[in-house]
Amino acid sequence: LNEIVEDIYSIFSGCAGSAFSFVPASGPGINEYGVLQVAVETGTTEDCMDWQVIDEANVKAAHMLNSSLSNFDHVLQVTPAICGIGISIHNGRFAAVNSIYPDTYANELGHNFGLMHSGLFNAFGNDGKYGDRSCIMGYSHEDKRCFNGAKSWELGWYSNDNAVVDVVTTGEMFDGHLVGAVDWANDNFVSGSHKVVVKILDPSQELDYFVMFNRAKDPIKPRLDFAAATDKVTVTTGKDRGNGWQHAVLGAGEGFSVDNFAGSGKSLAIHVTDIHIAESGGPDTARVLILLLTPE
Repeated sequence: LNEIVEDIYSIFSGCAGSAFSFVPASGPGINEYGVLQVAVETGTTEDCMDWQVIDEANVKAAHMLNSSLSNFDHVLQVTPAICGIGISIHNGRFAAVNSIYPDTYANELGHNFGLMHSGLFNAFGNDGKYGDRSCIMGYSHEDKRCFNGAKSWELGWYSNDNAVVDVVTTGEMFDGHLVGAVDWANDNFVSGSHKVVVKILDPSQELDYFVMFNRAKDPIKPRLDFAAATDKVTVTTGKDRGNGWQHAVLGAGEGFSVDNFAGSGKSLAIHVTDIHIAESGGPDTARVLILLLTPE
């Protein structure tokens, strides 16, 4: 469990740098990783959500600590009392997880932060809800990943180095270089010259578009069998406290368009002109062009 906790910390430090960090709790029986082991007497049942076991563990933990668990910012309970992967309180402080994979814990913490799931646009079943494999809020699959553009915008970690483009109202366009979350977290970028997330305003609907470079590098590197969006530019839509949707995964020379964007009669065009992977430690970048085009 200590190794899992270390991996959870590495996910958030690798994606957010100094913008967000966990500080392990301290108290009677808590080890250096913030882990407290509690023995429960209630046996688990076949119920998928055995709240009796979960509640007993919380009560005993509070007694051992001589403190209410509400005094802690976040409480993760590792328990066999659920048959699924995990549950959490949306925009709350508690989650219960039955998993050995750190990205599962990060997903449940994301719900505690107020985030909803990340799916694939126009997909059905679980892909429709969880299918964005580039994002922690999609499928949990033994990986270290960051959050997609919509979720990253919502979290606000990169706010000083994001960009907003209003292609409809003001006729703006964007032609610039994006860096991945890991380079940003390591301060391996040039503020003002590099952006992390570009938000494209869509005044015709609640969902805006978000463009982000999903660069995978230590300590955030997904397994190859789930790496379809690795080192690519992703296009997602979303809004605060809502589900996010992946619309496109773009490599160098590839583009994505939305016809009659926001009722303008013009097409939104997002084109990746170049992806540069630095050889000497400099930031890895994706050059992206965003503008409205008049149909011929």
